[in-house]
Amino acid sequence: MYWTITKAAKEWGIHNATLSKRLAEHGISVERGKEYHTREITRAVVGSLQAERIRDVAVSADLKELQVKEITKELIRMDDAKALFSDTLMQVRQLFVSVPAQLSNRCNPNDPAFARAALEVWREHALKVVDRYLKKKK
Repeated sequence: MYWTITKAAKEWGIHNATLSKRLAEHGISVERGKEYHTREITRAVVGSLQAERIRDVAVSADLKELQVKEITKELIRMDDAKALFSDTLMQVRQLFVSVPAQLSNRCNPNDPAFARAALEVWREHALKVVDRYLKKKK
């Protein structure tokens, strides 16, 4: 049996534009006045069960693969990664804070105050970069 889009849309209780769109999604050319086989109309209206099953199997396989990677620690959750990165960045930040006091004598034993001032300028710049990330995370 063959149908026009208008007749099929009326029979299946679907809007003409929706039926046309679904036919096109299934690779069926949509033309004015063209008649479509019942199989084509049905596939467009209710979808292809086989295609849905294939999609479900693929999604299931992808999910299982991700679960295996998570169990074997090849993959970590985003929240865990963010927490680890933040903790590490906080430790780096603390190191930056201590640089001027710890290194000024080693950088310039003759004028540690000058070295300390230069290191404080560097520290402030480095802290701005680190703090910019830490503020984004909140």
